[in-house]
Amino acid sequence: MSLWQRLKTARELARARYQESRLLRHFSLVTTISPKDRAALEISTRDRQGRVFDIPNGVAPELEQWNDDGTVPGRAIAFVTVQTLPLKSI
Repeated sequence: MSLWQRLKTARELARARYQESRLLRHFSLVTTISPKDRAALEISTRDRQGRVFDIPNGVAPELEQWNDDGTVPGRAIAFVTVQTLPLKSI
């Protein structure tokens, strides 16, 4: 990997970490797919209120209760992965 590629990757990872650390400012609940990811997110977001949960392989059925018009009342669901880099904003 060239120096330019390493610098670009480091910049993108720093941006992702920054955005990740701000998730709980924008969402009241965040889910991850593993306990390891949950623990890392709790550290980066400094979550002390238990708002980060791990749900293996997806979303719990009780979080997918849609209205007749296809909306979920009072909720926003965002799917963010490292593969979506570079993240511009949340």
